Amino acid sequence: MTALYKKLIIIITITILFSISISSNAGLIYGSSARTQFDNYRTTLGDTLETFDGFAAQTDLTTQISGLTFETTYKRFIPPAGPISQPVHVICSPSNPYSGSCTSGDGTNRIIGGTGTNGGATDGQSIYEIVFGTGMLRVGLERIFNTFSLTSFYSGSTLLGQHQNTANTEFVGFITDATNLITRVEMDGLNCGTTSAVYCVGYSNDLFYGDTPEVVTAPEPTTLALIGLGLAGIGWKRRKAA
Repeated sequence: MTALYKKLIIIITITILFSISISSNAGLIYGSSARTQFDNYRTTLGDTLETFDGFAAQTDLTTQISGLTFETTYKRFIPPAGPISQPVHVICSPSNPYSGSCTSGDGTNRIIGGTGTNGGATDGQSIYEIVFGTGMLRVGLERIFNTFSLTSFYSGSTLLGQHQNTANTEFVGFITDATNLITRVEMDGLNCGTTSAVYCVGYSNDLFYGDTPEVVTAPEPTTLALIGLGLAGIGWKRRKAA
């Protein structure tokens, strides 16, 4: 095999390898385009969407959804100091979030929030989290509560990405690879004085998650045909020259 043919084979191999579909938006993404991207994952890859609308108000979500665990952790200024584990609750939107009946407002949309306690003036004192029984390649959710809302994506104890809301309601997601699967999403709140901690950490809605790899796409048939013709032409030219 001539050196020229070896080079061409290397070029073709690289072309095929780089045709693997790897999202150009891998990593932390947010905003309306991120929501669209996760909607597409649901359609094309079968990702799960949990809207929480099927739960009654004030449902304790701790182990209500297969494969997911929900928990609130907060520290108190009075004994017991904590950290104390509490449920994550389904609440009502857009009316009174503590309403048990959800009869006011539209009465149909449910969101979730951590169990509140007075305090939470320091970042990290009050959080709620979603833990995945199986690591995920993609996780996204809608975060609600202005610029105090902080969302962190973890693989084990390793922080993969973190986003602070830039709007009152904002979709945020993270896309990773098979070596750094997402195992936990943590909802925290930045310093917001001494208001109830549930308001500091904000609310969440429309949770997307999936572990199906994106489809591998090979070069188009016309591209492969052109490469073949080029090889044939080069071979013919070399034989003619000989």
